[in-house]
Amino acid sequence: MHVRCAIFEGTVDEKDQPAFDAFIADKVLPILAAFPKIRAARVLRAKSVEDNGPPVYQVFELQFDSAEDVASALASPNRAKSRAALAEIMPLFKGRIYHVNLVLNERRP
Repeated sequence: MHVRCAIFEGTVDEKDQPAFDAFIADKVLPILAAFPKIRAARVLRAKSVEDNGPPVYQVFELQFDSAEDVASALASPNRAKSRAALAEIMPLFKGRIYHVNLVLNERRP
């Protein structure tokens, strides 16, 4: 399985968090979940960060069967839709977003 994560490193003012979180859940997540060939899409909200790690606010986790499926999703019109939706709410977010592509190692001990 291939997992693409968008890491939101930064903060949202406490007073803006309910509006930000609702927008992500109601507007952005449905767009991500409609990517072609996606198996699952979810948003993980950081509860705490240990060992002096960076201040991660949330992570988008998108699961696909293959690297080709990831590439197909990124080339789809839904990517532009998701970016346009995020642009509406990003003024409330102070920080940076970066992406990490992972491969799930399903080998068990």
